[in-house]
Amino acid sequence: MHCWLQTVALQQIWHIISHRMADHQMALLIENSEVEQLARELASSRGVSVTEAIRQSLENEITRESPMFRRKESELMRLLEISEQASRIPKRDHPMTEDEILGYDELGIPTR
Repeated sequence: MHCWLQTVALQQIWHIISHRMADHQMALLIENSEVEQLARELASSRGVSVTEAIRQSLENEITRESPMFRRKESELMRLLEISEQASRIPKRDHPMTEDEILGYDELGIPTR
């Protein structure tokens, strides 16, 4: 009967500990020296703790993976493509008038 009490007591203690652990964040153990070094370099360049550098980086990556960010990124890429195309349009010595742009000559007759 003594063993049974010990088992019950251990189960109750484990139950209490597991519930308390669920309320607290667990530490993250990095067992890769390269990853650890990268985290330290990033923290140093940002002037923050390693924990804060990792938090910021993870938050940034989660944002970048979101559908809204991807949509905005693709819209930005499209604008950059348009800008690139526009920059290749040759400069004219004499800019076209509004009528020339619309396809009319100086008398208002369509030129097309």
